[in-house]
Amino acid sequence: MEKARIIETIARERRVERIVATVFRTSLPLHGDAADLSQMIYLELLSRPGRELEQIWSSGDTARADRYLAGVVMKKITSRDSSYYRQIRRFNDNSRALTDAEMNIENGKN
Repeated sequence: MEKARIIETIARERRVERIVATVFRTSLPLHGDAADLSQMIYLELLSRPGRELEQIWSSGDTARADRYLAGVVMKKITSRDSSYYRQIRRFNDNSRALTDAEMNIENGKN
């Protein structure tokens, strides 16, 4: 099976979303950063050479396929060079929520 069809099957079965939901300890459907991460994973799979994914998928070992996908997800989350880290996680790490007092000052209330 060719790479594009394999990724289409993975997307239809929502395998990446289930793995991301497990990592984020949330449920489907995904929202916010988790939804962005799953889309980044699909983009990553499409941009990688398909040989490894094709070999894993053709073996019929779904547990092995899930471990491969989980590895891609974890690498995307933990690597400081990944697009997820650069675009989302670094922003969240350097941001903070405004307190009610700060919001009142900003709106001109004392």
